[in-house]
Amino acid sequence: MHKFASACFLAALLVLCGCTSPSKVIAPGFDVAVIDAMTKQPIAGASATVYADNNPDNADRELADANGRVRVAALDSRTLCLPHCRPVDGRVSVRFGAQGYSAVVMPMPDFEETYVRANRPVELQHAPAPQ
Repeated sequence: MHKFASACFLAALLVLCGCTSPSKVIAPGFDVAVIDAMTKQPIAGASATVYADNNPDNADRELADANGRVRVAALDSRTLCLPHCRPVDGRVSVRFGAQGYSAVVMPMPDFEETYVRANRPVELQHAPAPQ
């Protein structure tokens, strides 16, 4: 009887903390090159940040390697929920940037279509000089 009560308690605890709610993939993984738009050379250290539009503070940020390649694992609704959980409504964006370059920001579906499926590099433009 003690084991049954313990099992019931554990099940109730899991339901209350939301651990049994299904997690869904909200951003597929990708591997993409980030290059300078003028020279077509890779930008080492460029960053890719994937975030939920309704909670941009919770994001996954990865840096490009020496060859300008950025690899981001698939993210599910729980990944972007931590540490300050707010519901992710499914709208996810990706931002690419590097020091001295203007950022490229777009919704994940557009990014997938334009860059991932087409196997195109992300091209960053040099930022205008401050005046």
